[in-house]
Amino acid sequence: MTTGGYELLTPPRPKQKLVHIHAGAEELGRVYAAELMINSSMACAAPALALLEPPASPRWRERTAAAHADYEANLVPTPVAPLDMAEVVRCIDRHVGDDAIFTNGAGNFAGWLSRFHRFAGLRHAGRTHLAPTSGAMGYGVPAAIAASLLAPKRTVINIAGDGDFLMNGQEFATAVHHDIPLIVAVIALLWVGRSHLSIDMTSAVTGKPHPDKAAASASSFGFLAIPAVWMCFGFFFLYAVVISGIQTFAPEAARQLHGVPLAWAAMCLTFYMVASAGGMVLGGFLATDPSRCEKIVGTGFGIAATIALVVAFSPVPPMAVPVLFALMGVASGVAGPSRDLIVKRAAPPNATGRVYGVVYSGLDIGQAIAPLVFGPLLDMHRPSDIWLGIAIAQALLITTAFNVHRARRTALTPATA
Repeated sequence: MTTGGYELLTPPRPKQKLVHIHAGAEELGRVYAAELMINSSMACAAPALALLEPPASPRWRERTAAAHADYEANLVPTPVAPLDMAEVVRCIDRHVGDDAIFTNGAGNFAGWLSRFHRFAGLRHAGRTHLAPTSGAMGYGVPAAIAASLLAPKRTVINIAGDGDFLMNGQEFATAVHHDIPLIVAVIALLWVGRSHLSIDMTSAVTGKPHPDKAAASASSFGFLAIPAVWMCFGFFFLYAVVISGIQTFAPEAARQLHGVPLAWAAMCLTFYMVASAGGMVLGGFLATDPSRCEKIVGTGFGIAATIALVVAFSPVPPMAVPVLFALMGVASGVAGPSRDLIVKRAAPPNATGRVYGVVYSGLDIGQAIAPLVFGPLLDMHRPSDIWLGIAIAQALLITTAFNVHRARRTALTPATA
């Protein structure tokens, strides 16, 4: 961890002298007893602090000089072939103004932007970077579109990984509708700098390769012969079909079926996403026992599929539709943590990262194929079939989850004479 060398403050009274500045008076003194507590926002406090006379010879001068030198050294990249992402970021910096806005979602690709981009615009433009604080993939594209709408005279650039980019591709409809000149740099992480993702297989004790890891590295793609891995791939493929159907097509299909007012139809997805987040919190507590992951997934998606069938074939009051979206979001969210644990249990030793890479590609493929199925149904004015398709995909999800548990988790080894 990058914070592994940090020293935390000791509550309730730190050994250091603490000056606590906070905009909320209720936070002052709540955890730490400070020498001086100031109730102020940083917008007011920072200009006042800037007027203070600095000490002539601060004790931390050598330490901060060393830290700054370390920062400067970190800006010098190690050359990477065939594509050096540090040079890509620097090239972008040279061709955009200081007031350019950068956006990104969560993923390793964001490291190049954070490390090599110099945020010169902070000095006079301010607000030059939009990024998730909660580790949310797929944030960059919608953030770039929103930034372009709010600041149409500023250049907006989205840096995205391949999977991150595909998560919210439907947002390009908004960009086209508003004629937004969006710039998106998609980084295929599987190939860029691949050689630098290798793992040292040498034992620190013996100086020799670990036997099990040496075998794993000798057959890097041996895990592809494990049925459970492909069952997980199918699970995530179907999950992406469901999510794509709900996010992109279900609100309009529900509006056509039940006469939901346009404003409420637009809110349905918000109800679903917020409720899904709450369901994930609950699902995290339920998943503490890995042995019941399949049952949690089955129950969650079973409820969600039932709700989808109700929306498809039952007379539902228009104002009840957003509530059904929220209930479906809770049910799907509860299954989320157990979904990831199922994949982890299916991965053989020393291959978890590679398994996740293959399995999560099912998300991208599912989101690419789902519009080809649901889009024509919407064009043909068959909204009930869209909800039926979502329910069928959720039912197949349940079947796939239980089959992962039953499928073989090891590759077949050739028989020896």
